[in-house]
Amino acid sequence: MKKYLPIIFIAPLYLALNIFLKPYLVERKAIEVVEIVFDYLKKSDPFSTYRYWQDPQKSPPISQILSYKILTKKVEKNKASATARLELPADQFLPSGKTWNILLEKNRFGWQIIEMTLIP
Repeated sequence: MKKYLPIIFIAPLYLALNIFLKPYLVERKAIEVVEIVFDYLKKSDPFSTYRYWQDPQKSPPISQILSYKILTKKVEKNKASATARLELPADQFLPSGKTWNILLEKNRFGWQIIEMTLIP
């Protein structure tokens, strides 16, 4: 009976961590990619963001942002989405202060951005 005692305590703990903590960590990893991309854009370094894109040619023509705020985030098993408000410099082609929709997908390279579109 004593040799099964640790299993009795460890099994529920493992189950609880898997049920409650794992979804949070998965969401955190997905949104972290968006934050990394935006941080590179704040440093005016769009080329470093290309490894976080599934297809870098689909990245919007943004070379710099002044600030960003992630408004919503939703993560499913291998797909995620977020909305963010971006403040862009006046010399950018795109309008500043608008909301963007970001779609991500998890593949063998980790989380990558599929597309980033401007919400009208």
